Parts: sequence; structure tokens; C-alpha cells
Amino acid sequence: NSLPYEDSCTSGTDTVTIDLLTDEYPEETIWEILDHKGIKVAGKTDFGDEVTLYQHSTALCNGRQYDFVIKDRYGDGICCEYGNGAYSVWLGNEPIVENGGEFAYYEASTFWVDSRTPLPPPTGAPPTVPPPTLSPGIFINAGSLQDYIDGDGNVWEADAPYTSGSRYSTPANISNTDDPILFQTERWKPSLEYDIPSPNG
Repeated sequence: NSLPYEDSCTSGTDTVTIDLLTDEYPEETIWEILDHKGIKVAGKTDFGDEVTLYQHSTALCNGRQYDFVIKDRYGDGICCEYGNGAYSVWLGNEPIVENGGEFAYYEASTFWVDSRTPLPPPTGAPPTVPPPTLSPGIFINAGSLQDYIDGDGNVWEADAPYTSGSRYSTPANISNTDDPILFQTERWKPSLEYDIPSPNG
């Protein structure tokens, strides 16, 4: 496979394989591989068959660190209430990421690609990489008491940093959107304010 996202792999490439067994709601599942800069280099979103094993292989640069991120739009993972979904990431015959699939909205795992040493470098402290940023900016799920991940993978945080206003929700179906849940709740007031903390830098 080609590597259009990087100029070159000075130490060559290795093939990484992702095995994913879907649950009973495969359309809720997304996975991505992010490089050390947080850039998406591989991923899949179009799972269509229930309780089916999907396999995807991609070439990644040797000697580099990556993050594997799996997401569930509904927030119940891929195991175990609606099927025993699971996933794993392989470098050759070596499993480098394994999990049974029990998580909420998303789960991230860091791994190294090196066919000679499929583990982090044995000398020195491994580089510190912050958790992957799923999307830029801050998204508030106004009026809702829980987080939500939309169809583009953006995390909408539960309604919290407001300073005024009242909550409103409706069970009515919302048309002309792929994310109706976002439009079933709201916070309203003639003069509505949020006080969102933002770190310097």
C-alpha cells in the first residue's frame, strides 16, 4: 500500500492488519489509525453486516508510534449487550493491540510498528504522546445529560458549562439529519450564556 500522508519511511514499512468482529449494530462502529502528529492515516466506517469479521491491512512506517482509535456512535461499545464484538491489531503474527470490545463511546491504544522489535524501544523512556484529538474545537450537546459522537466522529460533550437557561427535550423523530439525537434536546433562555474553560495555548 502507498503512504500518501508522509514523504518517506526511512526504515521501510510493515503491514498492520486490523481484525474487527461487528456487533448487532455495525453502522455505529468506526476505527482509525493516527500517526504521532494526530493525523489519520487509515480507517473504516462503512460496516454493513452484523456479527461479521472484517479484516483490513495497511502499510505503516517502521520504527514509528501510532494510535488505534475505535468509536461507537451510540456509546455502548461493540460488546456485550448487543453481540460479542471484538477487535485486534496485528503486526505479522504478533498481536500488538487486543481488546474484547467493552468500551463506551471510544477507546484508544498506542502501539509501535517495527518488524524487528514489535514492542516499544527497550532503552530510554518511550515518548509521551497526548491522547488523540478526535476533532478540533469544543462541541456541547446542549440540553443533554450525556456525551454523543456524531457521524463524523466529533465528540459532543454533555451539557455542563452553562451559566443560565433551561433544558428542553422531545422524543419526536427529527428528519433531514444523520444525527437526530443532537436535535432532540436544547437549552434556552432569552439571554443564554456558557462559561467554557479553555487552557492557555
